[in-house]
Amino acid sequence: MGVLYKGEWRGCTVAIKKPVDPRAASDPALKMDFQKEIDALSLCRHPNIVLLMGACLRPPNLCMVFEWCPGGSLRSLVYSSADFRWDQQIRIAIGIASGLAFLHTGSPAIIHRDIKPENVLLDESRTVAKLCDFGLSIHVSEASEVRADSGTPMYMAPELYRGETVTLSSDVYALGVTLNEVFSREAPFGGMDLMDIKQKVVGGSRPNVALTCPRSMAKLVKEMWAPSGSARPSMMECLKQLRGLRDAGGQQYLG
Repeated sequence: MGVLYKGEWRGCTVAIKKPVDPRAASDPALKMDFQKEIDALSLCRHPNIVLLMGACLRPPNLCMVFEWCPGGSLRSLVYSSADFRWDQQIRIAIGIASGLAFLHTGSPAIIHRDIKPENVLLDESRTVAKLCDFGLSIHVSEASEVRADSGTPMYMAPELYRGETVTLSSDVYALGVTLNEVFSREAPFGGMDLMDIKQKVVGGSRPNVALTCPRSMAKLVKEMWAPSGSARPSMMECLKQLRGLRDAGGQQYLG
């Protein structure tokens, strides 16, 4: 967990992530969490992943320095009054999937584990998406060693609520929920507490698909949040389908 500040470093505008409580900077566990995020991001150079520019692990100056993304978070765009058109939505969707496909096909493959609109930042044009917050990310080889129920409840796949091992397909599920939120501009399972969400998700319920969502996109979203991880498409397949939807123009709507 951390708080972001806008700053200047070497002549560039940057985002500086620091502990919420400055007194916690000397906490060994927090330092280890920062180190894990630094290790993950140091392997990730991709236009759809926020760029880590520097870091300090020496208390009390524990911090990470990232590129500044002036468009804010995807969440802030989704819940703003700004016009949010199909061409902008699909470009953002492709960007997120592209960043995740890079993580999933890397060596070692990385599971993000906390995909949601808050963890997607946007450039000045608000069309280029960049994944951020790798605090929960792990290598696939580490999956059996971590708690399955870590993440944000509304975006967690049913297998995680059952205590099963997290997999790449858990990210696919979370992206499906996120994309539906982009088109509906409504929070998934809004107003429900954790136990209600868990019961709904494990029981097979999913957020309502917006009538403004193109039919082909709705079909993909439903595939992405399938009950079984093995039934979900890979992130590369999602990316391929999203590019196809962009090229087709997304003309037919559910309504």
